[in-house]
Amino acid sequence: MTLSRAFCLAVTACLVAGAAGPVHAGVADTPLPTFADGKPAQLAVMLPAVVKDNNLRTYVVCTNLGATPVDVGLEVFDQGGVRGNTVAAGNGALLNVAAGGTVTFSTGTTVVMHEEVVVNLEPPVTVLGQGSGRVVTTGLQVACAAYAVDRLHQIRDPRRLPERPPSITVLPVQPACTPAACADADPCTVDGCDHAGVCTHTVVADGTPCDDGNACTTGEACVADQCIGGPVSCDDGNVCTTDTCDPASGCQHAPVPGCSTTTTVSTTTTSTSSSSTTSSTAATTSTTSSTSSTSISSSTTSTSTPSSTTTSSTVKVPTTTSTTLASTTTTSTAETTTTTTSVTSTTAATSSSTTTTSSSTTTSLAPPPPTTTTTLPSGPPCVVGTSSGCDDGDPCTLDTCTATGCLHDPASGFAAIVCALPDASLRPCAGEPIPGAVTQGMDQGRSLISRATTSSRVKQTRRLVLKAAKALRTAAKQAIIAGKHGRLSPACVDALRSPLQEAATRAARLAAAL
Repeated sequence: MTLSRAFCLAVTACLVAGAAGPVHAGVADTPLPTFADGKPAQLAVMLPAVVKDNNLRTYVVCTNLGATPVDVGLEVFDQGGVRGNTVAAGNGALLNVAAGGTVTFSTGTTVVMHEEVVVNLEPPVTVLGQGSGRVVTTGLQVACAAYAVDRLHQIRDPRRLPERPPSITVLPVQPACTPAACADADPCTVDGCDHAGVCTHTVVADGTPCDDGNACTTGEACVADQCIGGPVSCDDGNVCTTDTCDPASGCQHAPVPGCSTTTTVSTTTTSTSSSSTTSSTAATTSTTSSTSSTSISSSTTSTSTPSSTTTSSTVKVPTTTSTTLASTTTTSTAETTTTTTSVTSTTAATSSSTTTTSSSTTTSLAPPPPTTTTTLPSGPPCVVGTSSGCDDGDPCTLDTCTATGCLHDPASGFAAIVCALPDASLRPCAGEPIPGAVTQGMDQGRSLISRATTSSRVKQTRRLVLKAAKALRTAAKQAIIAGKHGRLSPACVDALRSPLQEAATRAARLAAAL
């Protein structure tokens, strides 16, 4: 008989737990109460099964694990999701539970258990055959356990009394937080919940592999809670492509305009070329059909001197010049026609060649210098020692005019981080409200970098820069999340994500170098 009744109690508890699922909406959707002392409640624990039926009672035992007192309450719901007690009126609540204190709530008394608070069901709720519940507190520092208890039997010495012992069954308890809800978008932390249902973010050990979400980095590993990797190599070995890297899609290989096999046919051609100063004198009495060449040089200086010959050449030279961080390319096409004027052009030379009635194929390339130099062939000259006339439109280069042309030095240090941040008025995001989590991360990153620039202590500077990197990386991931939920357009997400990830990577590298 004893085993049979125990089995029935266990089956009843399982049925209650299984049937409570449909009414879980009452626990989740009902507004949280305010305690009698005016303090607002927070959801600490959810109870999928709460019972007060067939001589079964539910006991909920909670302990304050914090260092300060908290209010604790138990709310119960029937199978339709209707709340069965009023915590604000004191029904099912205890105020100012001391730090380290343990309290017990129940849905009724039993002969074997102790309880501080008995929840009295309020109409229209009269029974909890398939109920649910939740523990509410003023601070998420409470851990709880729940039991279904037989109210009729008590523990006795079986040698003296034949009465069977009471049945006690553990009921499921779900903390309010989950690892998914606690995700902080930091690849160098393990997100979870502690025994009290509070989110935790444990920093992984240095050297743990991670993914910074940047396709332009490789071999990422966690260092001081920062995911740091080295740059990928996008060199495809093709001299006629410009190799770049996009943080979203990876290596890009754009064809270089005009970098292809070119055939030149002429009757008589005399040319002299050099990398510094070129000089040539020519008197031409024939017609050159066309000449096309591609070259890369640092600077060219040319002068003209009239000669005593009665023939000359008129030259049309449409020139297109493009400047990048790596090199400067000038492409010229010349058409020469014999006239009655004499012109001698002088250009300093180191080599010369003459070809008569021939076809030639030429492709020339010079390795890109670390600092870009631009020769200004026309227009107003730049002002030496300033950036006037040399602005390349890139905020991450320091533009300077020198005697040989414009120099574009890459920004370094803190300036390299700030210049990579997205502009306040992004054209792809025009008309779209930027989520507060993104702008807050950007503002926090800027503020931390600004503080780091004025710090005189290396450790403090490194800590501020690392915090800035984390804030910027979080802002980038918040932009991605906003895009996934349709709050930002794909173009706006890319305009925010790419510079934020680049700025975060630069900040992490700067911190590692300090």
